[in-house]
Amino acid sequence: MTGQQPSRRGKVPSQGSAKYLPFIITLLDKTHPSTADKMSRPIRQITSPDSVVGLIRMSEGSDPDTRAAAVIALRRMLSFLSDTSLRDQVVKALEARSTDDSMASHPLIPKHRASVAHFATYALNTQTESPFPVTRYSARVPSNRYWPNAWARHYFLCYQPEFEKVSADLGLGMVYKILSMTGAIHLGWQAFPPENMDRVIDFCDVANFNWGILKMFGPLAGREVQGRAGLRHYACVEPEVLTHLTLNPEVMSGLANPSAVLVLVLTSLAKVFSQHSDQPAKVRGRDGNVELVLKHCPHCEGLRSVEPCCFPMVGLLKAAALQAHHNPPWEVIETECQGTGGRAYVFQFSLAENG
Repeated sequence: MTGQQPSRRGKVPSQGSAKYLPFIITLLDKTHPSTADKMSRPIRQITSPDSVVGLIRMSEGSDPDTRAAAVIALRRMLSFLSDTSLRDQVVKALEARSTDDSMASHPLIPKHRASVAHFATYALNTQTESPFPVTRYSARVPSNRYWPNAWARHYFLCYQPEFEKVSADLGLGMVYKILSMTGAIHLGWQAFPPENMDRVIDFCDVANFNWGILKMFGPLAGREVQGRAGLRHYACVEPEVLTHLTLNPEVMSGLANPSAVLVLVLTSLAKVFSQHSDQPAKVRGRDGNVELVLKHCPHCEGLRSVEPCCFPMVGLLKAAALQAHHNPPWEVIETECQGTGGRAYVFQFSLAENG
């Protein structure tokens, strides 16, 4: 494709030339989509219809380096596009590239932290015809409710293996990236939460991080990723839960009433939550109808959702329930959530049907 001449100083170079693709990618990386209503002129030029069409054509070209860079630029651009028809064109282009074997192994793709197939999956999960089920404030709004450093550190690190499944080059670096992109740049790199129990991590930073996970993996895959992270996160509180239990775990496993055992474990967990964070908790119910009620939850503070969205907490509670009764397992469902307009967070436990 024949490129246009570079524009005058102060203007963005034309997207018709592949040599400007690194510039485009860098500029998109440095601009947060939440400022879309105040986008600079360079961003407006890059996301114009002509520019988008030009990038799509480059993603279909014969040169593998140009195709890879164009795919990366289109992936970055999705968050900035409000025009439905343009987004549809980009989604189709990314989907077409996901079946390109030469693209999947291209060295530029791992360098930019994901595969082409992952780009397409993300795009398909965020089409404008189906509004994204979880929304948040456009800026960081402190809740003045806090988690201890150690809990936040462990929770963020629970996502490292999920990113490494996508690419071995991801891992912790992607955790930092999401923290930065969702307004918690003050928690990244050298400022990553240390291993102490100082209660200083605002709930809004945890919730915004969760929102970033859902946006990255898509609403369906994202909830599964968050559920697995919650399962891992229980290991952070398990030692203290055991110290509050009135019975030894081996003794509990021999009790005939699984509901009574579950109540013991959840009561201990509620004490840990209430003691170390601003999420007072209580247990209610018995005989197969047990609920854990939280007044506040860090996982959706400030978020709005069409359905309960505290998927990491559900995962953590499943791990706690496994400690109470292994076979058959307890099922955990969030029946009330402040993210959907509820007054509290209610998690209901029931034995699996095969029990």
